[in-house]
Amino acid sequence: REQNCQFIVEKCVDGPDIEVEIRRIVSGGVDGMLLAPPLADSERLIGILEAQDIPAALVTSNHVRDNVSAVSIDDYKAAREMTEHLMSLGHRRIGFIKGHPNQVASERRVAGFRDALVAGGLACPEELIKQGYFTYRSGLDATEQLLGLAERPTAIFASNDEMAAAAIAVAHRHDLDVPGDLTVCGFDDTPLAKTIWPELTTIHQPIAELSSAAADLLIPGRHNLANALAALAMAEGCGLPMAAGLEGLTAFRGLPHRTQLVAEVQGVRWYNDSKGTNPGATIAALEGLHPASGGSRTVLIAGGEGKGADFSALAPVVQRAARAVVLIGRDAPLIEAALRGCVPLLHAETMQEAVTLAAQQARPGDRVLLSPACASFDMFRNFEHRGEVFVAAVLGLSA
Repeated sequence: REQNCQFIVEKCVDGPDIEVEIRRIVSGGVDGMLLAPPLADSERLIGILEAQDIPAALVTSNHVRDNVSAVSIDDYKAAREMTEHLMSLGHRRIGFIKGHPNQVASERRVAGFRDALVAGGLACPEELIKQGYFTYRSGLDATEQLLGLAERPTAIFASNDEMAAAAIAVAHRHDLDVPGDLTVCGFDDTPLAKTIWPELTTIHQPIAELSSAAADLLIPGRHNLANALAALAMAEGCGLPMAAGLEGLTAFRGLPHRTQLVAEVQGVRWYNDSKGTNPGATIAALEGLHPASGGSRTVLIAGGEGKGADFSALAPVVQRAARAVVLIGRDAPLIEAALRGCVPLLHAETMQEAVTLAAQQARPGDRVLLSPACASFDMFRNFEHRGEVFVAAVLGLSA
């Protein structure tokens, strides 16, 4: 509500019809998506969103991509610390139930388990590691296998609470007391952990906080993700705790005139990057907004007082990412010379005219980006004034 946004929850399955489902959701006018596992680990689904130019943030996923935001706890460290806790209780033979093999977190958790055993000087026989699928049924099967060993484990660490609950049920079936005869622990701290008996020892996963952080990270532009990482690195280098840095980052709403989403009009998104006063800044904005795949492109509004800049570096990026360029200002001829032959070039005398021409060139799914690569003082008081005039003209399109 604070950001005047609506949050819609859709239950989707990563099956043959997922592309149809995603296109249906996108056609409803969504501006971004939060994905939870297993969808957060689906290369195919993330590729579909990239092709549609829909920003995505992944929740509880360790999947690393250079153009998608992701938030998660450190699954490796959490699993390692839980294993160390079990060893501190005197357990030397610990069974482990893995999660679904198609989720990145599964491998990170088992890696933390293995490394903790090795660091503690314990063997890690493969017979003590059983495959699960994050389901109660798979937890039952894996626990039966573990308890059927000639030398059964004295503790079982399951990769989620549902499989841990199944392990407790199987232990009771074998007349084993939990935790007297068998210690069982889980992962996630779901409500199930407190509704079974005995209550489950588990690793807390702050789902609400992670989801909120993911929503806050739906910032337009991949270059802004790099800025966020750089800010965190600098804060950590100054001794600021990572938790405090993340809190500040997720509370930050961005600044006006810096790849600022102004509006979406007839399927076209309009961005104000009036602070882009040199070619390098414009290149960063163009590349940051350009999807990794798909046919959508950017109509660029550029020009002003070039201050002797070399605009030739714009050409390859414009050719790859732009549909057309609308030129304004004193040094429009210099930019035209640098971009001739790349894409259609149009000239406008005023910002209002530039916005009108850009709207005529853009197609549904495209973006229009004001990122002038020039200073503003040939036509405007400053870059803020230029951005304000642009915003007013854009908002006038939908009036």
